[in-house]
Amino acid sequence: MIKTNPYAVVDTTPAIPLTGRFMRLNSVCEETALPPSSIYAEMSKGEFPKPIKISARRVAWLESEIEAWKAAKLAGRDHAMRTLIERKPVEVRALVAPTDRTAAQRQRHDTARNRKVATAATDCDPNGASGLSGGTRAN
Repeated sequence: MIKTNPYAVVDTTPAIPLTGRFMRLNSVCEETALPPSSIYAEMSKGEFPKPIKISARRVAWLESEIEAWKAAKLAGRDHAMRTLIERKPVEVRALVAPTDRTAAQRQRHDTARNRKVATAATDCDPNGASGLSGGTRAN
């Protein structure tokens, strides 16, 4: 049986190499094109690197972590683009405007529309007169 030391020190250093310069919030905003509110919102969701406290009242981000975040965003975009390109054209067909009708479909559509117009005109008068023919007026 292997015995382990319960007081052993565990290395908790991050896997990302700690290289590069420290970046203040305005530099991070400029580099990522995000406003500060979005940066802090992404940090609270765990989707953006957290800053490092460099003094009592100052924090900064490592440039390498920001670059890794940007690379991950780019990889996600490239994956989404590949997915869009690999889709079948059947899905795109639903976006085609209905002007791609055959002559028979256009004729059926026009006939149905003309019936609706004729019905609407006769609905005005129970005797079939639409009141648009210039007949006598009731006083």
